[in-house]
Amino acid sequence: MPDNQHDLSNDINFNKPVALAGMTEKNLAAYQHNQVGNTCTLHSISAAIQLLSGRVIDPAELADELDAMNFFQRLPYRCWKNGPVSPIQQVALLRRLVKDMGLSLRADLSHPTFTGLVDLIQQPDTVVMVTIGWAKHAAPAITLGTGTSSYANNMSLTWHTIISAAFDPLHIDTAGLQKPWGFINSWINGSDYLFWMSEGDFRNAWSFYTPLGGFRPAVIIKKK
Repeated sequence: MPDNQHDLSNDINFNKPVALAGMTEKNLAAYQHNQVGNTCTLHSISAAIQLLSGRVIDPAELADELDAMNFFQRLPYRCWKNGPVSPIQQVALLRRLVKDMGLSLRADLSHPTFTGLVDLIQQPDTVVMVTIGWAKHAAPAITLGTGTSSYANNMSLTWHTIISAAFDPLHIDTAGLQKPWGFINSWINGSDYLFWMSEGDFRNAWSFYTPLGGFRPAVIIKKK
C-alpha cells in the first residue's frame, strides 16, 4: 500500500504519542497567536524561530515590512501585499531572517511521507511547517483540543500553513473520533490546546496540491 494510504494506527512504531521537543500540549499551544490578515505563514515562522532560538518576531511587523517592499523586492518572499507565502517563498524568507538575525538555523523544502513526518516531529532541534489546502465546500475538520467544531473556512479555495507539533493515536474528540495529528495554528491566542485533525482529513489536506510547493510540502527548520 502506498505510504499516503498507510494507516499509522496499525503501525507498531506509531502507537505512542510523540510531540515536538517532547513538550506538553499546553506548552506547545502557548505559541499560538491569532492571525490578522493573510499571515498564517508568518505566524508559523515566528513560532518556529521562537521554539528553536528563543528569539521573538512580531508577525504583524514582518507583514508590514514585506508589504512595504515594491513588487520585485517582495516577490521572493510573498506573492503580493497581504498575499500568500508559498513553501518556496517560506524557505527564502526564513533564510533571510536567519541571516539578518544571526541565527544558527537552516531551512529546506521537503516532501516527507506521513510516517516520515512522525519521525521528523520526534527529531531534536527540529520544527516542521506544513502547508495544507482544500477546495470550496471540502474543508477538513480542524478542531481545538477535544472539541468537534471546525475552525476551517469551508466557503472558498484555501491554503493554510501550520506547524506539525504532535502525533497521538490516542487523541479522541468528545464525539469519539480519532484525531491523531496535532498542530500549532494561528486561529487563536494561546489556549491550553493544539488544533487537531483526523488521519483522513489531514491526509487529504496535505496531499492537496500547493502552488510553488507541490504535494505534501514541508519546510523543515533545524538547528545547525
